[in-house]
Order: sequence, then structure tokens, then C-alpha cells
Amino acid sequence: MASVGLWLAPLALPFSDPSIETFQRILLILIGVVTVAACFAAARITIRHERLAWAMMGLGALMMLVGDSVATVSNSPLRQPLTIAGPLPGILWLSAYVPYLLAFSMFLQSSRIGGIQRVRRIIDLILLILFVTLIIFSLVVFPIYGRGASRPLIYTLPYFGSLAVAFSLLTHIASTRPRLRPWHMPLLAALVVVCAGSVGDLLNNIVGIHLGNWNTLGELPWFLGYVLVGAGGLERLRHRSDTPRNSIVLLGATISGWGTTLSAFFFVMLPVFVYVDSIWVGDNLGDAMFSVLIAAAAIAAIARNLALVAENSSLRLRSATDALTGLFNHRQFHERLDTELMRAQRAESSVSVVAMDVDDFDRVNNVYGHAAGDHRLRLIADRLTAAARGSDIVCRVGGDEFAIIMPDTDPLEAYKVCLRLQDHVHEPDDACPLPICISIGIASLPEHAHTRDELVQRADGALYWAKFHGREQVVLYDATLVRSLGPEQRIARLEEESYLNMVQLLSSAVDARDPYTQRHSRRVAELAVALAQDIGLDDERISAIETASLLHDVGKIGVPDAILRNSGSLTAEEFALVREHPVLAARILGAIPRREILPWIAAHHERWDGTGYPDGLAGEQAPLESRIIALCDSFDAMTSDRPYRVGLSQIEARNEIVACAGTQFDPRLAARFVAVLESREAAG
Repeated sequence: MASVGLWLAPLALPFSDPSIETFQRILLILIGVVTVAACFAAARITIRHERLAWAMMGLGALMMLVGDSVATVSNSPLRQPLTIAGPLPGILWLSAYVPYLLAFSMFLQSSRIGGIQRVRRIIDLILLILFVTLIIFSLVVFPIYGRGASRPLIYTLPYFGSLAVAFSLLTHIASTRPRLRPWHMPLLAALVVVCAGSVGDLLNNIVGIHLGNWNTLGELPWFLGYVLVGAGGLERLRHRSDTPRNSIVLLGATISGWGTTLSAFFFVMLPVFVYVDSIWVGDNLGDAMFSVLIAAAAIAAIARNLALVAENSSLRLRSATDALTGLFNHRQFHERLDTELMRAQRAESSVSVVAMDVDDFDRVNNVYGHAAGDHRLRLIADRLTAAARGSDIVCRVGGDEFAIIMPDTDPLEAYKVCLRLQDHVHEPDDACPLPICISIGIASLPEHAHTRDELVQRADGALYWAKFHGREQVVLYDATLVRSLGPEQRIARLEEESYLNMVQLLSSAVDARDPYTQRHSRRVAELAVALAQDIGLDDERISAIETASLLHDVGKIGVPDAILRNSGSLTAEEFALVREHPVLAARILGAIPRREILPWIAAHHERWDGTGYPDGLAGEQAPLESRIIALCDSFDAMTSDRPYRVGLSQIEARNEIVACAGTQFDPRLAARFVAVLESREAAG
């Protein structure tokens, strides 16, 4: 406000002096320098389209500054009427509207808007402003400055141009009510004062009022515009840590609704504009200017429609593809399948549908996170696309489900192609050590089905049979095989899958409570499986031991974090609470399908000599499975770092197992366990 006061102070002097105008010009230039610097500094700290908006704002301010500087040096009055040749200051002032217009349109667009859509919305805004300008010129400017007027017609362009820009922007801001940031308010205020200044200048020009020193008061809105734009840049610098990406409701969202109407209405109004030109515009300059406005609006309307065509093409592509993998999506799968089926019926050829499901995909998400899961899906999509034939149509139809349409492919050929696809997909993934396995079901038309729905259902049936009978298989539809998978088996399969998911989630939840025991349950399960295999247990029993190992510490959910993470000695009460976790685990898991594992979990802290807990079982009174888990649990605990100690080495932990055989551990199992550890270490 101090700068505004300095500008106004000389106007109160009782005399008129050229030095007053010189002082105001110098002050205007100084404020312009600050404004340009503030805008470009704001561009440096912002990102994406906001950075470009501030850069455009700075460029517009720079062009105005250079124009004012040239006018000052040449001792020309500011905003002097432009001649036909157009002096440099006037050209710069007029040209500054272009970056200003782009800046304001970009300030009011979201960073989520894509390139084509953003271009189209900017064109919509330009079209609106050009249309408003043409209306203003037709109804106001030409009747005043037209045929026989004493002043050049082009003199009005800066004023009516600013009016058109301000009117268009402020009208839509009022209608959309965007959430504006602190630095937007000075910029909008600059629009208002420049608009007011334009009206004042035009009225003063028409009436011809001369008020001595106060004649320069007409320059105040332009000076205030400088000040307010600079204030906006400085305010953005003050909020440099605030990076709004989608905080502003789109001005373009409303403009886009008007774009089509304006585009059509312009061509309807074109004869009216030509008629106005023939009545009011009599000089060559006026004809040229009006023709330029009409041509610019026509070009904008055509460009707007071309951008709309490109945007619609982009939207069609995005609606047909999966965002993560880039493959065709579920909807496109059915549309493409309909097309291929009609083509096959005309040519009397076969079409095969391949249904695919990624085995144990939930395990990847649960163990390594969803980012690893997304990476795996993209990798599978890339490998399927690379290995598929040129005529095959690869789609992602669900979370971990893929499908391929194979035109002109009979069942046997489809089976051979799927074997190759499975081998290609199965290659190792460097980002995730878990193997990539897929189950595949195949059905063909007309061999297995006669309609689209039948074909898809039978491919799904073959896939389900593959998953139920061991997974990682390629199964060609066979009516007798798929029918053998009745409703009871399907329900049992769903229950088993839900149970396995529950086991993994509970195990992860327990391990996540303590950063020092991350993946403890998984490591115990791996060791327990290795020991169970070494002593010759069958696969079903080994699977149950793996599940029990994953869940052996579930009871710790009921133990407070302060006790679990205590780096000192536990009190008697705290230790008693810890000793309850095996029993609590058995209670929590009481409703699971594999109830046989509950005694194993409850007894995994029993000792061979009978001094363990919770029941003091001795020797073989404790189940074999619980003795296996106890060995593996103790070994992993000894070799893991804790807040109060550093973990033992592998050799030190093995020696401790040997030393405690016959007291804490089953001596026979301890000897076998040490042998397993040594063989694993030798194998690397």
C-alpha cells in the first residue's frame, strides 16, 4: 500500500509539473521489476502446470515492463494511442494479454487433467473471450468508434480486450465457486482493478475530461494491477510448502460445457458480424482488425472441435484398457469376443478362450506388499503379450485374472500355445523371490460351446478344475471332468482358500507388532517344514505343521506392546501374562477348520524335562508337532536381534540346541534339527 500512496501523493499538489509523471513512470517500472521477479521466483518453487502458469504470468509482466520502460525512455505518454504502424510499447502491451490469458486459464486447472483435455479447455476459454470481444465490439465499440469517428479504432483494443478477459474469467469463477488459495486473491483483484481502469479510460476518452494532475489517475488501475500481481507472487513464495495438486474446482469444467455451444453459436452469428462490419466499419484498419477477430474465433472453434475429437479418441482408448497393465479390460474382452465369434461363424472356424488365474497372488501382496503385487501383474501382462501370437487378444478381466481370445485356433493348438505361455510366465522375477505360477483353463467354439456365455463359462470351469487339482496346470475343457467338480467341492475349495488367507493375515499381524520379530513366524514355519520333511512326515501333516508354525504366536495379540518390547526384566505379573499366550492362541483359533493344530500351538512352550508351560508336559506327553515348533521357535529367537541383546551366530545357536537336548528339547529331534541346519548352511 505504501507504493500506492507514493503514486497518489503528487496528485494533491496545486500545480501541474512534468516531473510528476516522470516520478510515476519510474515508480511503475520499479514495481514492475519486483512483480516480474516475484512471478518467476514463484515459478521456481512450484510444479507442473502451476509452474508454467507463474512463468506465463511473469512473461506477461515482463512484456508490460519493457513496454513501460521504452515509453518512459522515449518520453512518450503511457498508453498513448497506437498508430497504424504500432509503436513498440503498444505492441508489447497488447501482446502481454496472451501469456496473461494462458496463465489465468492454467491457474484454474487441476494437475489431474491430461494434455489433450487441458489444451481443449484452454481453447474453450480463448473461444469464450474472443466471442465476448466480438459481441462487445459489435454492440459498443463500432457504434462509438466506427464510421466517421475522430479517434483510431485500434485504440480501444487494450481496454476492451481486458474487459473481455476479466468478464469471462470472473463470470466463471463466480459460477464455479472454486476453492481459491491465498495467492489467487491478489491475482483476481488485479483483474477487477484493470477492468475498472479500462472502463474509466474509455469513459474519459469518450467524454474528453481533462483534470490536470488528476488526468494521470487513469493510470492508477494499471499500476495497482502491477502491485497486485507482484503481491500474488510474493504470497506464493510465503506459502512455498503448500503444493496444491487438485484443490481448485475446475474452471474448465464449466467452460467445457459452454465450448460446444459457443462453437456452434459462433458460426450462427457469423452473418451478423459480417453485417455489423458492413454498417459500422469504414476504415481499412477497422476492417482488418475485425476480420482478424472473426478469423481467430473461427480458428479457435475449429481447433476446439479437433481437440475434442482427439480427446474422445483418448477417452475411448482409456475406457478399453486396464490402467495398471495396459491390456484390454473386462468390458473390451466381451466386445472383442463378440466380434471374433461373429467372424468365426461366417468363416466356419474355431475360436478358443483361455482363462488364467495367478496362483497364490494374495501371498505376494501379504508378504511383500501391494507394490510388489502390482509389479508382478505388470510383469505377467508383459510376458503374456510377448509370448502370445500376433492374432491373440490378451486381456485383464479381474484382479489376478487374465484371459486370451485366440481367433482361428482349435482346442489342440490352443493347448500347445498355453503350455508355451505358462513356461514363459514362469521365469523368475528378480523383484520377488516367490515363483510365478498360473492356472489355465481352455474352451473352444464350436467344439465345447455354441454361445459366448457358454464358451466363457466352460473356460472358467476348466480353470477352476485346474486350481482345485493342484494348480499350475493347463486344463482343456472336458464335460466329465468339470462336472465332477460339484457344488460341495467348490464350497470346500472356497473355505480352504479363505482359511489360508486368514492364516497369512494373522501371521503378518502378529509379526508386525514388533519390528525385532518381523517375519519370525514365516522363518519358524520354513524351519519346521524342513525338519518335518527330514523325519519323514507325510505332506498333509507337514502342511498342518506349517500352518501351526505360522500361527504359534497369535496369542501375543493379547499381550500389551509395552511388555512385548520391554528391554529389561519382566515382573512376575508380566511374565505370567506372557505365559498365557499359547492358551490364548488356542482360544482365538478355536473355530478354524484344522482344529487338530490347536494342541500343538498350546504346547509349543513345553519342555522335555516337564518344566515348561502352560501344563508342564514332559517328554512325549507333548505332541511331536509342538516339539518341532519349539525347536524352530527357539532357534529363530536365539539368532534374532532384540532391543536388549544381539542375536547369536548360527554356530552358537546350534551349540545351544545341542547343550539343551534332553532338558529343554527332544534329544532325537534336536540331533536331526542340527543336521538339517548344517545341511542348509552347506547348501548356502
